[in-house]
Amino acid sequence: FPPTNPGSRTRQRRAFREGITLPSPLADLDRKKAEIAHEALYTFAFEGYHKTTLGAIARMCRIGRTTIYEYFRNKDEIFSCALK
Repeated sequence: FPPTNPGSRTRQRRAFREGITLPSPLADLDRKKAEIAHEALYTFAFEGYHKTTLGAIARMCRIGRTTIYEYFRNKDEIFSCALK
C-alpha cells in the first residue's frame, strides 16, 4: 500500500504526474489550528476556562494531548484563538 502521510514523497510525485495541486502544509496547519480552536470553544463554554484542560480539548478533537503543543503553546493561546 502507498504511504498515507500527506507530506510523503510518493504522494507528491503522483500528484505532480497527474497534474494535481496539493494543499500547502501551511494551509493544513491553519485548518487544524482552527479546528482545535473551534472544539475548544465548546469545551470552554461547557466547562468554563479554569476547569477546561488540554486533555479535554484533545479528546474533543480526537487527538493526543501532546499534539496540541504542535499548534499552540498553552491554553491561553487556544482561548484567544477561539475567541477570534
